[in-house]
Amino acid sequence: MKDIISAHDKIAARIFSLVFEAGKPQTLYDLIKKDEKLSTVHRHFQEMIKSDEIKIYKDEGIKKRKPYGPTVYGIISFNNIDADMMKKIDQCYDEWVKTDEFREELKNAGFDINKIQTEYEKTKNMFKTYVDYVSSTIREIEDFAENPDSIPFELQLFIGEVLLGRKKEYQKKWKELYSYLPGLKKNTQTFFESLETARKKLDEAS
Repeated sequence: MKDIISAHDKIAARIFSLVFEAGKPQTLYDLIKKDEKLSTVHRHFQEMIKSDEIKIYKDEGIKKRKPYGPTVYGIISFNNIDADMMKKIDQCYDEWVKTDEFREELKNAGFDINKIQTEYEKTKNMFKTYVDYVSSTIREIEDFAENPDSIPFELQLFIGEVLLGRKKEYQKKWKELYSYLPGLKKNTQTFFESLETARKKLDEAS
């Protein structure tokens, strides 16, 4: 978690929590009913959409307004701001995982969709491990780079993994995630293959 949190980030974390803790897609007007100002919610929604921290979810009960829900990246991002995020995952995962959009988020993060049903509790716990681990890589990047937002997310993970490799507790978490998430294993292999291809091209050009 960040040592110093700006007023802007505190408000953003509060708004994200209102969406996440609702356990179902929320519109801008849903949050206004919870005593948030329209201009504040609108501004932060726009920022979160641009940062890929929330996205549109389908909700048959909402026809005219756009309902939004969390992305995995949003949960990771606000875990570095909100000290209670892990507790909120315990409370809210069960509801969000019922939605197609959140299951797609898990799949894109590398999780096995079939295991969400067959190994429900283990997958839930591994998701918490994943959020904690990736949040830690982002914190390492923020200490390492002047402008971390300019670094592609996949490269942030790779650099963060190298930096975290010095810490035994994170070595264990990485091994657990690598063995349990087929998509993470595939993405890691693809990343290293692309590095090797780039190296060969450089060698041929020199």
